[in-house]
Amino acid sequence: MNKEQFLDELEKLLQDIDSIERDEALNYYRDYFEDAGSEHEQEIIDELGTPEKVAQTIKEGLDINEQENEEVIHYNERNTRILRGIIVVLLVLLILPTIGGVGGLVVAAFGLFLSIVCIGIFGTFGLLCALVALVVVAIKMFMDGLIAGGLICLGVGLLLFSLSYLTSLMTVSIFKYLPQAFRALIDLGKDIYNKVVG
Repeated sequence: MNKEQFLDELEKLLQDIDSIERDEALNYYRDYFEDAGSEHEQEIIDELGTPEKVAQTIKEGLDINEQENEEVIHYNERNTRILRGIIVVLLVLLILPTIGGVGGLVVAAFGLFLSIVCIGIFGTFGLLCALVALVVVAIKMFMDGLIAGGLICLGVGLLLFSLSYLTSLMTVSIFKYLPQAFRALIDLGKDIYNKVVG
């Protein structure tokens, strides 16, 4: 079998794939043969194997690409749903204060909820940083002979540690119920939107 016979057979075996993919594959192998030169033609054929084997490899590669494309499409659809949910929440928050007292109350509740989440996250981090700083100061005071000051710093540090533990527990419990709260808020926004528009 020579180069032309190999490429003709490969082209016949690739008739069931997209013409662009087929042309790219044939051009790749044609260039591969040309780069090796006519004196190495038989070595390349031996290295590649049969045209059936090459065609199977190409088709398997196309199947993997299709699976990756499906995963990307699924990921993009999920991101689109999340983005739509965020837009609905923002629209609800913008529309609610114009509805009246109940709308303002809902916006205030959402603001309170958001502030509690921020306090939980940043409060925990801030208290842990303060704890580390106080322990360092206490060690320095102990080294300088100021035992009473060091004990006070350690006591305040332990108090901050317990507060950071409580705020981290609060944060974890809030995030546990966060998806339910968002769903309820989105449903409320949809109901209000349907009453106003519909």
